[in-house]
Amino acid sequence: MRRAVYGRRDGSVAAGGRPRGLLSAHVRIAAACVLVLSAPLLARADALEVASRYEPRPELNEAPDGMLYRWISPFYMAIPSDWKPTNTSDPVGFGPGFFTGVHPDQAEFASADEDFAAVSARRLAPFGKGGPGCFAEFLEEDARRGRIKDLVLQEAESNIGGRRAMLYSYSAEVATSAGPRKREGRIVVSAVPESDGKHTIVHLYGSASTLDKLRRKINKILISAREANQPLVHASSFPYDVGGDIFDLVYGPAAAADGSVAVGEGWRRTRVRVFERKGKPVAEWGSVGDGEDGIFNNPKSMVFAPDGSLCILDEGFSEDSGVRRFSRAGKSLGRIRVDKQALGEDGIDTAWFMTVLDSGKVVVAGSSEKFGEARRFLVFSQDGELLAKWDSDPTGALASYPGDRLVVTRPNPKSEKNPVIAVVDLEGRAAREWSMYGIGLPPARGDEDVRFEPKYLAADARGWVYALDSRHAVWMYDEEGRFMYAVPLEPEMSTVNGMAVRPNGELVLIGRTDSRKPGEKPGEPLVHLFGNAFPFRREEDSGDRQAR
Repeated sequence: MRRAVYGRRDGSVAAGGRPRGLLSAHVRIAAACVLVLSAPLLARADALEVASRYEPRPELNEAPDGMLYRWISPFYMAIPSDWKPTNTSDPVGFGPGFFTGVHPDQAEFASADEDFAAVSARRLAPFGKGGPGCFAEFLEEDARRGRIKDLVLQEAESNIGGRRAMLYSYSAEVATSAGPRKREGRIVVSAVPESDGKHTIVHLYGSASTLDKLRRKINKILISAREANQPLVHASSFPYDVGGDIFDLVYGPAAAADGSVAVGEGWRRTRVRVFERKGKPVAEWGSVGDGEDGIFNNPKSMVFAPDGSLCILDEGFSEDSGVRRFSRAGKSLGRIRVDKQALGEDGIDTAWFMTVLDSGKVVVAGSSEKFGEARRFLVFSQDGELLAKWDSDPTGALASYPGDRLVVTRPNPKSEKNPVIAVVDLEGRAAREWSMYGIGLPPARGDEDVRFEPKYLAADARGWVYALDSRHAVWMYDEEGRFMYAVPLEPEMSTVNGMAVRPNGELVLIGRTDSRKPGEKPGEPLVHLFGNAFPFRREEDSGDRQAR
């Protein structure tokens, strides 16, 4: 075992490493535990078949008492059940994870008696001297520069997740806005990097007093790591531009239970393309103008109905606005008007969302007045009869939900930065609602300052909700609103233009990727298919849940 002492109170350094100068003093010491394991076991297969090819993955409740198996890329770890998820990188620059006590963003201001501990992850290439020890170099640099005091760093051989590893334990005093605080922790690094040269890093970090109270749980976290495919696995991608003919201002996608995908083009040419599940285009139709047979003014939203037809909301620039139903080949099957010229004061001035529920009922949402913020919801029968109407405060993302309900985002009375997610009936009454952390987790100081912006919502046939936030991570909640998993998109995407989910929980996204894979153009507009490691299977499933 190597033991080194750094940063004595007189400013001298007993031993040190190459200066890095990466982080402010109060967060440099925050890194308490880093684990390095292999990359996730990504499955590459047809999206509808990929779920059956997963490596065994732990169920939530397989963890020790008081803990749950959570996803922290690239593995599942047992996390205390009262720890809350984070949606940003931690103060040391690693990825999303979980925390207890004060939110990590507020750790700088935590008092001496406030709890603070967190775990997070990221994959990084080695730097500095290289090898496992390079990930502790920032500690040595801070000690050399006097940013931290009384650094004690110990090294020993260890094992994590069945792999040989190096363990670095340390403690130090750091200066914070609330005064000097003692931080301590451990860094565990696998001895060998992955094939791409990167190490997957997980940290457990926090105040010394909190880590001391949680020492047994921390040990359980460290020995619990299990490799398996992540909850949402990228299965395949295909371009929605065909033969160099570029779609502009795209909307959708619509995703059918049989694997079909539809993508629409906005007001410029207003075409619709339908693909089979492996990406082969099977139909294209649509043009700009006034009429019903595949001619649109300003299409906004699309969804496959339970009978397999494709419904498209045409905003129509406040006139002739409505829902049009088509066969997959583009044959007009009917129309429902929603504008005020057709419905009078019950109508919608600017329609922007539409979905079809399991029963076949059609729901349209939009602004009740020109340039107004109030939201109006209209519910129609399959034949176009207006069944219900209600107005509400401004809402954000919307999606259909099992049992003839909707899932929506609403303003959070406790914070303007993170809305709540609510399941509502067809009169707008909330059956339940929850914050970004899900139902049942305790509040903490700093929660109100966390920014969470669900851009798209979707739900599968069992009632799981999928929220894509502005940082391109998909947050998954069960049918009760309990937080399940948060999965950063892989491959990384520069833009996401739409999300839908099939009844079994498979996701379909459209957008541009940052990938540089052979044969894939940078920024190419693609349809991305994601298999679900926790699929819902029901023989009678049909129809789709469409995200706004």
